[in-house]
Amino acid sequence: MEITGEIRNGLNSQLTFKCNMCNLIQQVSTIPDPEFINDSIVVGAMSVGSGYTHLKQIMSAINVPIFAQSTYDKIHNKVCDAWEETTMEEMFKAAEEEKLLAVAAGDVSEDGVPLITVVCDGVWAKRSYRCNFSSLSGAAAIVGYRTKKVLYRA
Repeated sequence: MEITGEIRNGLNSQLTFKCNMCNLIQQVSTIPDPEFINDSIVVGAMSVGSGYTHLKQIMSAINVPIFAQSTYDKIHNKVCDAWEETTMEEMFKAAEEEKLLAVAAGDVSEDGVPLITVVCDGVWAKRSYRCNFSSLSGAAAIVGYRTKKVLYRA
């Protein structure tokens, strides 16, 4: 058998082998699930607060070729969409649970609206080196008092 070709897809390579005796051509993937490994390395980079440049430097240090920035961006966007969807689902579940606990405790308005207690907090990034720099964005969260779960985040 000899290798007659290679097609790279992120961290996976699809190798083409040809048998020198019977001329059989066989393709073999170096990783059983190439989409999983490519997604996983992007999730890892995102989880530690890194991006494509850091990932490229790490892979270069261990002499492993990395996919293009456009591939990273496509996977990054897919992961962000999945995280956003999961976040919205979990916040909805937490709000429903908080509502049920309020009703069970009898915390209901005269109109039958559950009255829930929440804790809110926010942050606005600032830094100062003899000057005042204000961030263009901030973050905030609303947490249910009974469940201690996030009901809303921005």
